[in-house]
Amino acid sequence: MCRLAVENLLYAARKRGLEPGIFCAIHTYGRRLNWHPHVHVSVTCGGLNKHGQWKKLSFLKDAMRSRWMWNMRQLLLKAWSEGMAMPESLTIAGPEAGRLGKLTSPTL
Repeated sequence: MCRLAVENLLYAARKRGLEPGIFCAIHTYGRRLNWHPHVHVSVTCGGLNKHGQWKKLSFLKDAMRSRWMWNMRQLLLKAWSEGMAMPESLTIAGPEAGRLGKLTSPTL
């Protein structure tokens, strides 16, 4: 999950010719110590261009979320097609289940 999050941010930044600073942490639990895998990502509000100059950088939240969801879906579909079993707890459809089937390739 961290790799996908970082790759999405780098993709958007590099399209603008910038290298941002990024660090990421994965948590497998929620506030109530329940199973809730998620990532925390911190990224600089700018990046270095090819001349080493600092330039401001911002990200479009909706575009980044769409790209993240698409890439995560693709990763899971690939893993399942290669024989990874879906955990029993994920076989019950949640509120996002309907949206996963409707995702289209993202554009930034």
